[in-house]
Formats: sequence, structure tokens, C-alpha cells
Amino acid sequence: MAVTQGTNGALQTVSPVFPAAVAVIDTGVQCNHPDLNVIYTKQWGSEKNPDTTQDGGCFDGMGHGTHVSGIIGAKNNELGVIGVMPNAPIVMLKALDTSGSGQASDLLRAMRWLLETSLDGKTPNDGGQTNAQKLQISVLSMSLGFYVSSLTSGIGGDVCKVAQDLENAGIVVVAAASNDNKPLNDAVPAACPNAIAVTAIAQDDGSINPQNAAASFSNYLWLQNVPGTPPWTPDKMNRTIAAPDFLLARR
Repeated sequence: MAVTQGTNGALQTVSPVFPAAVAVIDTGVQCNHPDLNVIYTKQWGSEKNPDTTQDGGCFDGMGHGTHVSGIIGAKNNELGVIGVMPNAPIVMLKALDTSGSGQASDLLRAMRWLLETSLDGKTPNDGGQTNAQKLQISVLSMSLGFYVSSLTSGIGGDVCKVAQDLENAGIVVVAAASNDNKPLNDAVPAACPNAIAVTAIAQDDGSINPQNAAASFSNYLWLQNVPGTPPWTPDKMNRTIAAPDFLLARR
């Protein structure tokens, strides 16, 4: 993205350079939000949108998916906040309900949909394009997680296998570390080897945090193998972030 820096070091303008879209698996999104650029939605699960004129993915009873979408791509329009990639095209894949809960099977279906070759499951995409290619999706964001006993078998293995397939297809997989103040080593999708795990640092009442202190709720990368949890690998250190040049990890 392009920025212009003022004499006081503050960013004066922020404008997107790349047309890449971001897929978000979450609780839905407010499709008509004036600060968002929602280009497509799809839903898994049985939750109904009270507004029958809109797609199910446009219903966000919790507000979490809309919040996450704003962090990613809120427009630079003097309205509210500015996203990390202003005006980024958002593709909402609704797999969680108003309570923030969902089925692991729906998560898998949403992830796999990116690699399928038909948006609606009926009409093939031109040229055999995957859905991600058709919608120009380069990043998948998942602010969700659950704990597993293995990253190579069972449901944990299934999630990590799809994460690997997505990376092989050129899609960056980003996942929240979860908020239980414990090692993220067994929290998927964040713990998957092919995912970038995002932890959190304390806000310090909105000021710069010189100590880079860990947020009290945030999971972290445990740099020792913990009995009963999948082992960590040195490469995972390069895929765990909380802030620029800062790794939230403990020994």
C-alpha cells in the first residue's frame, strides 16, 4: 500500500495498490456498511438472515465478522477507522453464528470452497478457475479457533491439510492464536504449520507499548514441547506475530 508521511511522522494518506481480495471466515458481515467493500458472501450453517432480500452471509448478529473486516479493509473516507488495506475487497464466508459458534465441518467446507471451481456449486468458473482465483483472493483470515490433540490426524489434521493446500495455491492463511492465555501449539487453525498465527500485545490505553507486553488474554507460542499437545517447530516462530518484529513466545 502507498502512504504519504507528514513532517510530524504521521501518515497523511493511505491508498491500496494491489487489487487482492481477502476472504474472511467468521460470523457474517454487514454488507451495506459504508466503510466496507464487500464483493461476495457465502454461508454454511443453518442460521437465517432476518432480511430475506439479502444473502445469509450478510447477516452478522454478533458483529464480529464486520469488526474483523473493518480492521482489514475499512475505507480511507473520514468515516470511522482506516483498515490495514483500505478498501480491500472482502469475501465473507459465514461459518459462525450469532453466538460466535460453529461446526468444524462448516469451517472445513468454507476453507475448501476457495479451491473449488464453482461459486455456487453448479455453474463452473471460466477456464477452470478456482473460486479464489475468480475473486482474486490472496489472503484467508480466520479469527477463530479450537483445540485438538493432533495436527496430523483427525479434525486437526484435516484443517491443517487444507491450510497447506491453500498455501500451495498461493493463498496466505492467517489465523488468530485464540484468547485463553495458554500455548497456541494445539489451537487450530493457528497452530497449523502453514498458517500465520496472530497473537496480541497490550494496548496500554491506546499509547505506544514500549515493553511489547503480552495481552493478558492472548495465547502464545510455547517454545518447548508440551506433553499432550502437538510439538512446535522452529519454522513456526517465523509464522507467529503480534506486532512488527515482535514474537509473542514463552519458554
